[in-house]
Amino acid sequence: MSDPVFIVNTGRCGSTLLARMMRENRDWLVLSEYLSYLSSRALSRRRLDGEGYWRLLSTQSPVLREMHLAGQKQPEVLYEQGRHGPWPLHEAPAIMLAALPFLSQTPVPLYERLAAEIRPRRMAPLADHMRAVFAALADATGRRVWIERTGDSLLLTGRLAQMFPQARFVHLHRDGRDVAISMRGKPDFRAKVAYFGQLRRIGLSPYRPDFAYGVARWHEWVEAVGARCLDVHQVTDADVSLQECGRHWSWSVEAGLAELARVPPERVLTIGYEELLDDPRSTLRRLANFTGEVQPDTAWLERAAAMAAPAVSHYDRLPARDRAELDLACRTGLRLLGYV
Repeated sequence: MSDPVFIVNTGRCGSTLLARMMRENRDWLVLSEYLSYLSSRALSRRRLDGEGYWRLLSTQSPVLREMHLAGQKQPEVLYEQGRHGPWPLHEAPAIMLAALPFLSQTPVPLYERLAAEIRPRRMAPLADHMRAVFAALADATGRRVWIERTGDSLLLTGRLAQMFPQARFVHLHRDGRDVAISMRGKPDFRAKVAYFGQLRRIGLSPYRPDFAYGVARWHEWVEAVGARCLDVHQVTDADVSLQECGRHWSWSVEAGLAELARVPPERVLTIGYEELLDDPRSTLRRLANFTGEVQPDTAWLERAAAMAAPAVSHYDRLPARDRAELDLACRTGLRLLGYV
């Protein structure tokens, strides 16, 4: 297989749409939210044996399980009991929540094939197990260029670049003011912004590459304790302001761009959500050329471009005072990305 391509982003910036567009090309193996539903455990271990990695893929995090038991299902979760597998939602394997249903309407055979491939593997670096997963899925689906897209993955860039030195990175960004408005409307992002804020108040920085959620192992312990001690609704109904969401976005952008700057420039492609909607054909051609192994055929471009819709901004609808405060909160990220 080719070297991996990771679509990194701050979340709420159109990466789901981009993944759906890319899935239309039959050469691309696109796994959506592969890392996301591994939660704090996604990249926190350096080495595992096959059984250990299989447990990672097959077990929901404690907080996510509690959310599902409480009847809270995120829009990104595609899994439906009966349609995609026999498990109730709170018992569904982590990789079945979004990644495999995004790839196939009949994901159970893929899950069983992965079990046979991964469980017998010996102790190895996490990157080797990930390559084995994608190779097995590529073989099963006849696709050859593997792409991982997870929402809110920009802070994982440093660890991914260490694990996959030859990886390519597509950085998808969006105007942070619109991102902040969208984040505030999502329970999981409100919870994350509140959690990061609490960590900062006790002197920790979850924006540091080695402290990032999904990288540092202590997040796992916090999740385990939190799942036992906190009411799920208390977590997901966290009251965060637009300004807090804007600062979270800006700090994430600042830290993520610093990590991307360490990657050779020929291995990084930057795409604006706004340009993807305004000119999807040209943007997708650039993306195909960047992967180096996919021909941007006309039929695919037309199917993918038809998914784009005019960009809608809610920023202009805010009161003047809220706009000014949000501008200030997002200022650094906006400047770094060229929005101001």
